[in-house]
Amino acid sequence: MRVGISVALGLFGALVAGNIVAANAKKNDGNFLLSKCNATIRVMDGEKLSANTDELGIGQCFGLVEGVRNTLVYLNDFVESDLKICWPEEGIPNGQAVRILVKYLNEHPADLNDDQTLLTMMAFKKAYPCKT
Repeated sequence: MRVGISVALGLFGALVAGNIVAANAKKNDGNFLLSKCNATIRVMDGEKLSANTDELGIGQCFGLVEGVRNTLVYLNDFVESDLKICWPEEGIPNGQAVRILVKYLNEHPADLNDDQTLLTMMAFKKAYPCKT
Protein backbone atom coordinates (compact mmCIF):
# COMPACT_ATOMS: atom_id res chain seq x y z
CA MET A 1 0.00 0.00 0.00
CA ARG A 2 2.80 2.43 0.90
CA VAL A 3 4.53 1.62 -2.37
CA GLY A 4 1.37 2.58 -4.26
CA ILE A 5 1.17 5.91 -2.46
CA SER A 6 4.85 6.57 -3.09
CA VAL A 7 4.49 5.77 -6.77
CA ALA A 8 1.40 7.96 -7.11
CA LEU A 9 3.04 10.87 -5.34
CA GLY A 10 6.16 10.41 -7.42
CA LEU A 11 4.12 10.53 -10.63
CA PHE A 12 2.30 13.62 -9.44
CA GLY A 13 5.59 15.29 -8.55
CA ALA A 14 7.05 14.40 -11.94
CA LEU A 15 4.07 15.96 -13.69
CA VAL A 16 4.35 19.15 -11.68
CA ALA A 17 8.13 19.34 -12.05
CA GLY A 18 7.87 18.64 -15.77
CA ASN A 19 5.40 21.45 -16.16
CA ILE A 20 7.62 23.89 -14.27
CA VAL A 21 10.61 23.05 -16.47
CA ALA A 22 8.52 23.11 -19.64
CA ALA A 23 6.89 26.40 -18.65
CA ASN A 24 10.30 28.00 -18.48
CA ALA A 25 11.10 26.80 -22.00
CA LYS A 26 7.69 27.54 -23.51
CA LYS A 27 4.41 28.64 -22.04
CA ASN A 28 2.39 25.46 -21.58
CA ASP A 29 -1.02 26.86 -20.79
CA GLY A 30 -4.48 25.98 -22.03
CA ASN A 31 -3.96 27.80 -25.33
CA PHE A 32 -0.92 25.64 -26.10
CA LEU A 33 -2.75 22.51 -24.98
CA LEU A 34 -5.89 23.28 -26.98
CA SER A 35 -3.94 23.72 -30.21
CA LYS A 36 -2.06 20.43 -29.67
CA CYS A 37 -5.15 18.46 -28.67
CA ASN A 38 -7.28 19.89 -31.50
CA ALA A 39 -4.64 18.55 -33.90
CA THR A 40 -4.77 15.22 -32.05
CA ILE A 41 -8.53 14.96 -32.54
CA ARG A 42 -8.21 15.79 -36.24
CA VAL A 43 -5.74 12.92 -36.65
CA MET A 44 -7.94 10.58 -34.57
CA ASP A 45 -10.83 11.49 -36.87
CA GLY A 46 -8.90 10.39 -39.93
CA GLU A 47 -7.01 13.46 -41.13
CA LYS A 48 -3.89 12.32 -42.95
CA LEU A 49 -0.52 13.24 -41.52
CA SER A 50 1.24 15.84 -43.62
CA ALA A 51 4.49 17.77 -43.51
CA ASN A 52 2.64 20.40 -41.45
CA THR A 53 1.35 17.93 -38.86
CA ASP A 54 2.74 18.62 -35.41
CA GLU A 55 3.49 15.03 -34.46
CA LEU A 56 5.39 16.12 -31.35
CA GLY A 57 2.36 18.18 -30.27
CA ILE A 58 0.09 15.16 -30.75
CA GLY A 59 2.42 13.14 -28.55
CA GLN A 60 2.48 15.92 -25.96
CA CYS A 61 -1.32 15.99 -25.85
CA PHE A 62 -1.64 12.21 -25.48
CA GLY A 63 1.20 12.07 -22.95
CA LEU A 64 -0.17 14.83 -20.73
CA VAL A 65 -3.69 13.45 -20.81
CA GLU A 66 -2.57 9.92 -19.99
CA GLY A 67 -0.15 11.05 -17.28
CA VAL A 68 -2.69 13.27 -15.52
CA ARG A 69 -5.43 10.66 -15.83
CA ASN A 70 -3.27 7.85 -14.45
CA THR A 71 -2.02 10.02 -11.59
CA LEU A 72 -5.57 11.02 -10.65
CA VAL A 73 -6.70 7.39 -10.74
CA TYR A 74 -3.87 6.39 -8.38
CA LEU A 75 -4.46 9.32 -6.02
CA ASN A 76 -8.25 9.11 -6.01
CA ASP A 77 -8.44 6.88 -2.92
CA PHE A 78 -6.25 9.28 -0.95
CA VAL A 79 -7.91 12.65 -1.56
CA GLU A 80 -10.77 14.31 0.27
CA SER A 81 -14.24 13.40 -0.95
CA ASP A 82 -14.82 16.76 -2.67
CA LEU A 83 -11.70 16.18 -4.80
CA LYS A 84 -12.56 12.63 -5.84
CA ILE A 85 -13.34 11.76 -9.42
CA CYS A 86 -15.86 8.98 -10.03
CA TRP A 87 -14.32 7.32 -13.06
CA PRO A 88 -16.35 4.87 -15.12
CA GLU A 89 -15.75 1.34 -13.88
CA GLU A 90 -14.40 0.29 -17.28
CA GLY A 91 -12.11 3.32 -17.44
CA ILE A 92 -11.75 5.62 -20.43
CA PRO A 93 -9.49 5.31 -23.46
CA ASN A 94 -6.94 8.00 -24.16
CA GLY A 95 -8.84 9.24 -27.22
CA GLN A 96 -11.98 9.84 -25.17
CA ALA A 97 -9.90 11.59 -22.50
CA VAL A 98 -8.51 13.97 -25.15
CA ARG A 99 -12.05 14.74 -26.36
CA ILE A 100 -13.18 15.44 -22.77
CA LEU A 101 -10.27 17.84 -22.33
CA VAL A 102 -10.89 19.72 -25.59
CA LYS A 103 -14.59 20.06 -24.77
CA TYR A 104 -13.70 21.51 -21.37
CA LEU A 105 -11.15 23.92 -22.84
CA ASN A 106 -13.63 25.13 -25.46
CA GLU A 107 -16.27 25.68 -22.75
CA HIS A 108 -13.86 27.64 -20.49
CA PRO A 109 -11.98 30.08 -22.74
CA ALA A 110 -11.39 32.50 -19.86
CA ASP A 111 -9.24 29.83 -18.16
CA LEU A 112 -6.92 29.11 -21.09
CA ASN A 113 -4.09 31.05 -19.47
CA ASP A 114 -4.07 28.53 -16.60
CA ASP A 115 -1.60 25.66 -16.34
CA GLN A 116 -2.29 22.77 -18.70
CA THR A 117 -2.07 20.12 -15.96
CA LEU A 118 -4.58 21.96 -13.77
CA LEU A 119 -6.95 22.37 -16.71
CA THR A 120 -6.71 18.66 -17.50
CA MET A 121 -7.51 17.80 -13.89
CA MET A 122 -10.50 20.16 -13.92
CA ALA A 123 -11.79 18.64 -17.17
CA PHE A 124 -11.83 15.15 -15.65
CA LYS A 125 -13.40 16.39 -12.43
CA LYS A 126 -16.19 18.07 -14.40
CA ALA A 127 -16.73 15.06 -16.68
CA TYR A 128 -16.89 12.51 -13.85
CA PRO A 129 -18.26 14.17 -10.71
CA CYS A 130 -19.16 11.99 -7.76
CA LYS A 131 -22.78 12.01 -6.66
CA THR A 132 -23.08 13.19 -3.09
